[in-house]
Amino acid sequence: MIPTLIDIPRYHAGTIILSLLPTSGDWCPPENFNPLPVLFWTEAGLNIQLTVSDDVASEQPGTENLWQGDSVEVFLGTKVGAAQYVQFLIAPGADPKTPGVRIVHADHRTQKYGPTQCLATSEKRAKGYYLQIEIPWKQLGIVPIDGREVAFQIVVNDRDKAGTLRQFGWHPGGSAYNDPKKMVRLRLRQNSKSSSILLAAEADYSRFPRTRVTLTGMLGVAGSPFVVHDKAGTLATGRMAKKNGRVVADVTLSRAWDSSISCKIGSQDSPLLLENPADLRAKALAEAKLAFSRFVFTEESFPTPELSPRVEAALGPFSLTTVFYDAAQKITTQPKASGRYGAVTTLKTKSGLTRQFFTTLYKSPGSHDAWEKPNFFSGRIPEELGVAPEVSKLRQAEIAEFLRERFLAHLSDDPKSAVLLAGLAECKPGEPAVTRLSADAREGRWWWALQQKLGVAPRFRYATQLPTGYESDKTKRWPLLLFLHGSGEAGDNLDSVKVHGPWKLAQELLIVAPQNPVDDWWRPEQVLALVDELEKKYHLDTARLYLTGLSLGGYGTWATALLAPKRFAAIAPICGAGDPADAARLAGTPTWAFHGIKDGSVPVRHSQEMISAMQKASAKEARLTLYPDAGHDCWSATYSNPALYAWLLSHRQGIL
Repeated sequence: MIPTLIDIPRYHAGTIILSLLPTSGDWCPPENFNPLPVLFWTEAGLNIQLTVSDDVASEQPGTENLWQGDSVEVFLGTKVGAAQYVQFLIAPGADPKTPGVRIVHADHRTQKYGPTQCLATSEKRAKGYYLQIEIPWKQLGIVPIDGREVAFQIVVNDRDKAGTLRQFGWHPGGSAYNDPKKMVRLRLRQNSKSSSILLAAEADYSRFPRTRVTLTGMLGVAGSPFVVHDKAGTLATGRMAKKNGRVVADVTLSRAWDSSISCKIGSQDSPLLLENPADLRAKALAEAKLAFSRFVFTEESFPTPELSPRVEAALGPFSLTTVFYDAAQKITTQPKASGRYGAVTTLKTKSGLTRQFFTTLYKSPGSHDAWEKPNFFSGRIPEELGVAPEVSKLRQAEIAEFLRERFLAHLSDDPKSAVLLAGLAECKPGEPAVTRLSADAREGRWWWALQQKLGVAPRFRYATQLPTGYESDKTKRWPLLLFLHGSGEAGDNLDSVKVHGPWKLAQELLIVAPQNPVDDWWRPEQVLALVDELEKKYHLDTARLYLTGLSLGGYGTWATALLAPKRFAAIAPICGAGDPADAARLAGTPTWAFHGIKDGSVPVRHSQEMISAMQKASAKEARLTLYPDAGHDCWSATYSNPALYAWLLSHRQGIL
């Protein structure tokens, strides 16, 4: 979040924003495209007077996808980051082919104060257009008084002669459609004078706190000296210079800044919109990767944890504390036995940030020198790489030597080596080679058990929909439908899990939809722990627990059911994939799978192989519905089919 606070005067004095910057596309000469907003407020609402220089008028027809042509997006909220905001997409009507102002509303409010409303008038100019916009306060429940803070973002879209789309925004993050943190803090001032935000600031935070900033302004400040400063003092100095029709300066900030950061140029002090250093530290901590001096070791003492110098610089002073656990999950200070060890490392920064890292280590029972033997690996080079199978067979020793060298070179410094060896060492002779018993699966379950024991296991946030009559009948036990979303709905916006799924027709079931973090696979053990939690919280009929999911959630449905095949009365995986070698475990679990034949993301063979394997294992009910004309999205048709819910409800645990 950008902490800078911009004062907005009352009535027509206005704050002139000369600092919009490209959020999509590149800078261009001002005569080609140059948006200049002026902001002020009245008792009725926030007002935006927008003058846009534009050499080509090109707007989208109708009201669909207006943003793909000349248009303006404005966002107004009660607070930066709060899910209480409205969005309006406005086409000015400057294109003769699409005359008249058109406005599309998007309502992101969690609390309604009547309908959404935006007032806009437009005036076509010789090259460009002028828009007068008013966004009423009342729709957000805002009482406009001196000192009141609100959130705002403006994005101006431009399509040029070649059809290329360019977007200029005030907040450098671009559209705030899915992220209300991408807005600027405004403070309403009763007697504030007219002011100008002279400079746009584009920052490279990759080496924070050392931050490279490009300042861009209008021609009027060419040659002017400037000082970038905050309350603590000067951060950088320089002089603005002409470049491609604009005025530019590059500076490097060597330390973190506070919310007062601004650039004094001439007689004016212009605020700069840079990210909050506290947020940058938190991001650095969240993205930090903890390494150990060795992940696979033979010594009688544990390896030591370490962070990269770049992360250390971003975090500032910090401490690391590590507690080691043996394979039985008991605290130990010395690695006596060979096998798996877990390191729980707590990082604490001076600024108060804390994070725990969970790292697998593996103690080898013998010296790695014993592995320096020929033919440690065997294999062949895929024919697709241009090597004939006969050559691969004749050159087995050469291939084996190459693989052995690469394996040993990264054995100690690759965390995956410890995970693999620990998992394989725990495998018992005769165990089937299935995903459920793989090294990665064992890793997940081992850490989940320890995190549960320590009270630090992650918990899902989830959305719910109670069945009709749930509140009025406290004695009745209700069936549960657990819905696992796809990768597109992962993150921290819980509303997104309701974009797809069984919400409209499953009125007889209690629906729960957990939300997975971005870039995470569904963890079956965590899904099952959620079921335990739900059984304690809601009036559930434990004989009627059902599981479904789409895409990534289809994978999660198969994996969860394979780990606990007797937990669910029936499952409905959609365009997912499982492990056919393990499918016999589901012979007693009624399954109805769905897949689009034209699916280019998850090939249809994955569902076909699972159902075929179940049928070969004499499963009493293993069904597959294929949609001949559907691609990856076959869930829309599936979840809108009442037969799915009737089929689920026809099953009870232990009764086929």
